[in-house]
Amino acid sequence: MDIIKFINDEAEKYFSKIKEQSSLYDAVVIYGAGSCGKKLYSKLKMRQINISNFCVTKNNVNRTKIDGLDVYSLDEIIQSKRKVLYLLAVLEISMQDDLKTELVNRGISSYIKMPRIIQSMFRPMYKQRYLEITTKVGCSVNCKYCPQNKFLKAYHGQMEMSIDDFKTCVDKLPSDLMIVFSGFVEPFLAKDTVQMIQYANNQGRKIFLNTTLVGMTKSKFDQVKNIPFERVILHLPDKNNYAHIPTTEEYFELLQYIITTKKVDGKCFIDKANSQYEPNERAYNIVKNYVDVDWVIHDRAGNLSYDELKNQECKHKRQLTTILRCETSMTLSQNILLPNGDVVLCCNDFGLQHVLGNLKIETYEDIKNSNEMKHIVDVMNGNVGEILCQKCHWAIRFDNEDNV
Repeated sequence: MDIIKFINDEAEKYFSKIKEQSSLYDAVVIYGAGSCGKKLYSKLKMRQINISNFCVTKNNVNRTKIDGLDVYSLDEIIQSKRKVLYLLAVLEISMQDDLKTELVNRGISSYIKMPRIIQSMFRPMYKQRYLEITTKVGCSVNCKYCPQNKFLKAYHGQMEMSIDDFKTCVDKLPSDLMIVFSGFVEPFLAKDTVQMIQYANNQGRKIFLNTTLVGMTKSKFDQVKNIPFERVILHLPDKNNYAHIPTTEEYFELLQYIITTKKVDGKCFIDKANSQYEPNERAYNIVKNYVDVDWVIHDRAGNLSYDELKNQECKHKRQLTTILRCETSMTLSQNILLPNGDVVLCCNDFGLQHVLGNLKIETYEDIKNSNEMKHIVDVMNGNVGEILCQKCHWAIRFDNEDNV
C-alpha cells in the first residue's frame, strides 16, 4: 500500500465533503484553535472554502484571533443563532470525541469529524525521519504521565551519554536524519547536552528540541540560542504539579528571558508550549502572547493506567487481516537512542519491548534491518505476534472502516 497516496486521496474526499456541505449553512466554523485547526484553515483557504470563525469549548487559554479570524467560545457561537457547520480539528482521538460530546450535549448534529487517516497529514513531522536522544537515565521531572519506573526497571548499562559516545553514534547516521533532543528524559539534565547540540549543528544536522528548562541555565541557553533549531517545544509546569518543574523565581526569570528571545530567522525561539494538564497560571501568563499552549495526556501505548486516560488500544490484534500503520511515523523511522547505545522503537517504548540494535557497535542500516524491526513490520502487516503498536492510540487499522 502506498500510504502517502492513500492519505492524499482520502484528504481530497474529506475536503470535497466539506465544500459540498458548507453551502447549506450560514457559517462554517473550525472547532479547535490549536495547530491542527490552523493547518486545516490553511488547507481550506487554498481550496477557497470560506471559514467564518474558530471555536473553542471555553475561551480561556487560547488566542482571540487566528489569521484575522475571531476565536469564540462554543456558547458564543450558539448564541449567535446562525446555522453553523462545525469542523472538528484536534489531533487526539479522545479530544475529538470530547468535542463531539460537547456538541451533542447541546443538541448539535451539524459537524464533520476529521477522519483518523487525515489527522496524520496534520502532524508536523509524520514524514520526517529522526533519532531522539535520551541523554541520561533518570528524569527528575518525573511527570505523572511519564512511565519512568517502567523505563528504569527495564534499562541496564551506562546512565549518562557522553559527548564522545554521542559523536560515535551520530557519525553513523544518514545525513538527512534529524536529531531530536527529548527521548525519555529532560535533555539538559545531562552535563554534555550543550556540546551535543553544538556538535550536531556543526555537522549540518537538523535539530529539534523538547525541554522543560529543568537543568537549563541562562549561560547554557546563551550557548545554543543562535542555533537554527527546526522546532523548539517548551513543556510548562501545570496547576496540579504533575510535572515536577520547580517554579522558583529563577525559573520564571529564565522563562521570561527565553520566551522573548528570537531565533536567527526572527521568529520566537519557542515554537509551541504544552503541559501535562492545565498550565501553571504564572507560567502561562508569561508565554501566552508568544506561543500557543495545549495539553493532551494518553496512556503511552498501555504503559500507564489512570482512570482519566482514555486507552485507544487497537482491536482485533490477533486477526490476520489487521494491517497497522503508525500515525506519527509511517516508516517507523522515529526511534530512540539510549545512553548505552541501544536504539528502541519509539517514544512510547518505555518498557524497552523493542530494542532494534546498538548504535555503538552496529551501523544504522543494521539496526533498521534488524530481526526485531522485521518482526514489528511482519505483525503490522497482519501476521500473528505481539508488538507495542497493538496497544497504541497512534496506530491506524486498515482492516475495516474504523481507520477513517
